[in-house]
Amino acid sequence: LDNGYTRCVKGVLRHKKLFIFGLVILFFLSITTIKFVGFIFMPEAASNYVEVEIEMPKGTTLDITNQVAQSLRTTALQEIKGVKYSGIMSGGSGMWSADKSTNNASVIFAFYPESQREPGWDSEKSAKKKLRKYFNMFPGANMKFAANRNSASTGGLSVDIKCDDLNLLRDTSRKVERLLKEQAGDLVTEISSDLEEGLPQAEIIVDRAKMYELGLNVYNVGSEIRGAINGTTASRYTDKGNDIDVIVRLSEKDASRLDDLDQISVVNSQGLRVPLSSFAHYEQTLAPVTIRRENQSRIVHISVKPLLGKSLDVVQSGVMKIINDNIPADENVRINITGDYEEMMKAVVNFTAIILMAMILVFVVMASQFESLLDPFIVLLTIPLSFIGVMTIYAITRSQLSIVTVMGILVLVGTIVNNGIVLVDYTNLLRKRGLSLDEACVEAAKNRLRPILMSTLTTVISLMPMAFFPGEGSASMQPISLTVFGGMTFGSLMTLFLMPAVYHIFNSRRERLAAKREAKALKKLEGRK
Repeated sequence: LDNGYTRCVKGVLRHKKLFIFGLVILFFLSITTIKFVGFIFMPEAASNYVEVEIEMPKGTTLDITNQVAQSLRTTALQEIKGVKYSGIMSGGSGMWSADKSTNNASVIFAFYPESQREPGWDSEKSAKKKLRKYFNMFPGANMKFAANRNSASTGGLSVDIKCDDLNLLRDTSRKVERLLKEQAGDLVTEISSDLEEGLPQAEIIVDRAKMYELGLNVYNVGSEIRGAINGTTASRYTDKGNDIDVIVRLSEKDASRLDDLDQISVVNSQGLRVPLSSFAHYEQTLAPVTIRRENQSRIVHISVKPLLGKSLDVVQSGVMKIINDNIPADENVRINITGDYEEMMKAVVNFTAIILMAMILVFVVMASQFESLLDPFIVLLTIPLSFIGVMTIYAITRSQLSIVTVMGILVLVGTIVNNGIVLVDYTNLLRKRGLSLDEACVEAAKNRLRPILMSTLTTVISLMPMAFFPGEGSASMQPISLTVFGGMTFGSLMTLFLMPAVYHIFNSRRERLAAKREAKALKKLEGRK
């Protein structure tokens, strides 16, 4: 092993520039693989339950909502295997929600732990795949999966539509929602909007010109309608010291239909009773339940979830392309994407700054140890080159990059430089003992081969179980182990071969400059003589 490695190091030193050039090309190729590997915000944490949230149209009775939930539960249990128990919560929008609307319900499927599952039983992911096909089987019902309580993800992407015109905002949001359901099926799923249509209401439209011609005014008409529907306090009597109002209003049978409004009449200034239908008519509309604002602008959020395996940047660009190609540009309407994509970009920027700061601190520590500003740069070169190993391991395992991966790179910055420090420090020691540059590079690499391999193998082998065989509940932290495993493996190889070559290039140039300075000094000395 020692002899073979020594011959390899000598070969690298002879062709060091070509070797380094090849590594640089390999580094840039690894960067391009980011697009193919893909980037997600956070890996989805494992869970032993699946919750389906059901939202029916406003005004739906609790019985009908419960029937839809029961139907979904019965149909799903015929196909999903390994359900430990299931339940229905009607009159609420989820297990953890305080909303108790009669048009909301949730169906919960709990599964056995992974250690207790028999072959063929479903997990959370396979159950979701089976449940998705039932979402369009119930007309008028909007279904989606509840957010995983164990996950740090916000639950997907959000298409935010802002507009000060409420009607234009509603029309645009409906168009975008319908567009995504029709054309973005290969990118996203579980498309839902927080636009609430509201409860049905009757709006009375008064013809003021006719009303005035008939000797009526708005106050008299409003008082008569309010008295007929809500009642008017006609008198009050006292019973054992308690005052009780006597309210006169229409009976329930005379106020149960909208047509009954035509039976209301109003007394004009001449004492004549004028039917309400002579100067007014009613229209059925929907009353807005909530008008949401963000930064003083009316806004509608359309929530979508990327399909499993789809990168967030691919989904974001695809969704925006569909919207821009089909929704005409309007200066009064602003559409942008937030949610996991926005959080991902913020986290990447923050972690990049943290990694750069960590590299600066590592450089300061090494500069104080080596008492040189040049030697730390030799060691720091292993950090970007270890990224080749990170991308290689992600490509082999078909995993996606995430924020947890960036956390793993931060850990890698502090560990990958250890072997380089050992090798450079020993090379400096040999040169101080009188060895030439070539001899010092080869001898240091040979003597530090086994310590570097031993320290790397102990770290890499300890990471293998979590990197390749994560247990239930630890899958969300797998990218840290996978990142450090790939980076340490390739980075250590680069330490063994790249460090001697880079050290030789930097110090041979330093020797040439020193020789030139000595030659100039000799010439000056000879000239004086």
